[in-house]
Amino acid sequence: DVSTGKVTDITPSVEDNGTVSKVSAGYGGVFSDPNNSKKLVATTLAQWYSQSYTADAWDREAIAWGDRFFKSEDGGSTWTEMTFANSAGVLAINQLKDGTYRLYQGGDGKLSYTDNWGGTWKSASGIEGSREVFVQIDLENPQYVYAYTAYYNAYWYYSKPEADFSDAHYVLMVSSDYGATFTAQDIVMYDQCDVANRIGYLGEGEIVLGAGWYGAYHVSGYGKTVEKLDSVFYCKTIGYGAPEKTGGVNTLYMYGRPTEDDTEGIYRSTDAGQTWVCINTDHLYGGTGNGNFLVGDMNTFGKVYMSTVGCGIVYGMLSDGSTTTTEPVLTDPLHG
Repeated sequence: DVSTGKVTDITPSVEDNGTVSKVSAGYGGVFSDPNNSKKLVATTLAQWYSQSYTADAWDREAIAWGDRFFKSEDGGSTWTEMTFANSAGVLAINQLKDGTYRLYQGGDGKLSYTDNWGGTWKSASGIEGSREVFVQIDLENPQYVYAYTAYYNAYWYYSKPEADFSDAHYVLMVSSDYGATFTAQDIVMYDQCDVANRIGYLGEGEIVLGAGWYGAYHVSGYGKTVEKLDSVFYCKTIGYGAPEKTGGVNTLYMYGRPTEDDTEGIYRSTDAGQTWVCINTDHLYGGTGNGNFLVGDMNTFGKVYMSTVGCGIVYGMLSDGSTTTTEPVLTDPLHG
């Protein structure tokens, strides 16, 4: 609870031979239903070691490698483990027209979905790319689902002096049937650095795509129109939060540089990325790290959360309407 500073541990617990213990592993993320914050899904990071190791783990055949996938319908008080589709990936939740739920799990160049809480999974068709797929539901018209990733041919150097567009580029995919089938379009060259495949949701049919050293792109008409934002020089990640005024477009938050001469840091835009206000370049906690996210608060304009390099999660909020503060949220130093 950011307003009170109270932190509640909602780490999933599992029972093993009559003993209940928390699943102490790194988590790739916790995602909530935009319409019901009590409904949560969580996935662990890809693990190269046993997630349930004890001295007798091998004897008990209790070694559990790889990701784990959990759901909660009571805000994290209790969790149920589900079968996952891909070995790693981010998640999203969508409510279908009939009121049931569809979960999505992105992986490297793949996207799967389940309509029965992990009982069975199907592969979405039309997915392209080779890096992890990021998913964004259109909150105003949820039959539309956006998927964004990069394609990278890691073996280009065997046949040419440098990579070209065919070897490295960002791909946007749009679905109009709740994420079952997608139509893909190439966006821009991929700079072969950290994949900046994050989506800033502005409103119905309108999004902004991060593209690293190739800037950012404004997409409208559910993907029909794609335009480069001249106001962005470098965009490592992008996110969105509550609009400044009721009825306006969502606020964008960017970690990057609006112009080549700007200092790298966190910037805010209230006009769909046309102009940017610097809100933090002084204390960046190492940047957005592997998590690579900026998440704006949808209830409070100006409040934004950021992943860091080994410092857990930090957040900034307006203090007097013109300045911001950035304070750390205490998290497990190993798994935060």
